Amino acid sequence: MPGHSPSTPTVLAVPGADPKLYNEDLAPVTPAGRHWGIFDIFAMWMSDVHSVGGYTFAASLFFLGLNGLCTITS
Repeated sequence: MPGHSPSTPTVLAVPGADPKLYNEDLAPVTPAGRHWGIFDIFAMWMSDVHSVGGYTFAASLFFLGLNGLCTITS
């Protein structure tokens, strides 16, 4: 992807972390390694909106009697 370096970013060390649950893929990245662009923010938003929880929330608003415009704005 453009704008992303192929090198592995530096990860933060978590003292006392279980080795079975901690590796370079799951470790938090240092602030210098965080490069969020427009596509990254859009993808995060899309994955948050299009989820079971999002659809359940929207369906519950319809069930409570809100119309489509009120449901979309909330």
